Amino acid sequence: MADIKVQRFEVDVPVGISTQTINAVISLSNAFVRVINSTIKHSAGQIGSTTSTTLPPNVVGVSAQLTDTTTITFNRNAEFGVGGDAKVFVEVWEYTGAVGGAYEFVVRQRGNLTLNDLDTEATAAVAGMINRNDCIPFYQGYVTNLDNGSFYVSATLGVHINSSNQISMARGLGRNSYFVTGYYAVVQFTGSAWTVHHASDANHDTMGTAGLQLKLTSNSDGIGTPFTSLTSWGSTIIADSSMVGDVGGESGIADCQLIVEPDATTSGVYIRFADNSARNDSRAYVHLLECDDLVVNRFLNSNLQEGDNTFGTPITVAGANPATPLYELGLEWFVSTTGTGTAWARGSLGAWITGYQTVNHWVHRNGNNVYVSGGIIDFSALVDTPAPTRNRIFLIA
Repeated sequence: MADIKVQRFEVDVPVGISTQTINAVISLSNAFVRVINSTIKHSAGQIGSTTSTTLPPNVVGVSAQLTDTTTITFNRNAEFGVGGDAKVFVEVWEYTGAVGGAYEFVVRQRGNLTLNDLDTEATAAVAGMINRNDCIPFYQGYVTNLDNGSFYVSATLGVHINSSNQISMARGLGRNSYFVTGYYAVVQFTGSAWTVHHASDANHDTMGTAGLQLKLTSNSDGIGTPFTSLTSWGSTIIADSSMVGDVGGESGIADCQLIVEPDATTSGVYIRFADNSARNDSRAYVHLLECDDLVVNRFLNSNLQEGDNTFGTPITVAGANPATPLYELGLEWFVSTTGTGTAWARGSLGAWITGYQTVNHWVHRNGNNVYVSGGIIDFSALVDTPAPTRNRIFLIA
């Protein structure tokens, strides 16, 4: 059995605090939740809404965190959230190997940060972090009282570890009397088999669908030298990405959801919008995780049939190994849509793996042209072999 185990859930989350029972993980220090949606990391929308329904951030926003070894706790703002259940897809990644093993990861901190009124950044020290550059801050969604479909720019958070060893969440535009609270888990990949890469830029306002190459670096904020290079995209996960909301107030569905995909080289990663007219003048962050024993089989689709308050047409992924059990597979998923209006939550497709080569997805409202870049991650070869024990032989004269 691999040293990484994955559980996945499709959950209909009500307004307020709710929970999902999971198979017990060994320790909260070695397990965390990933929200499987676009880079804005909210739900896939409200169940039962129609193609004419635009949902504001306080309805779509959701957070998901492990709160004990058997429980994921979800939050949709009870005071301001309205309407019925929202559909959410999550994975729980757990390290099950030996302490100090080659594939070990450790959750250094999980928590949340609140930006009130006109705040544009919130930070917090991360306890126990040994090397910030080995850490990935997994963004786990948000809750908010932002109640207008034109306010998504203020709920679009960029997440990274800064040079002061702090978790940082930033947005481009605050609003009086409104808040957004972002949730996170800072995970340090301590095992010798892992290499963590980062990338960032703040000059992609007009990149459109043509995209932009971001150079890789070992620095956790994605800025500066030395640049690094991957061994192979086939053994590298684009583990998480986020984007600060536009300073100028662009709040359209393509303005707030970023596509991330492999570059043609091994020294960069590629970002793009799903619409040529999309605009965002703030910083984007990408965090990558490399291991020689990983296998990532990727797919691209520029016209995904997404469904309409139903599951869409499943994606078949070539190259996936039929011998790998589902609990040793994870999903890389970046999705967005054409359109710069506020017909939310178009493009916010939640997804999960339903077979060794099958990915299915759901969104509350269809329309426009959906673009997805993703992959099935195979952890089955991540099996640490401890060094053999040497017997001591004593010669007795």
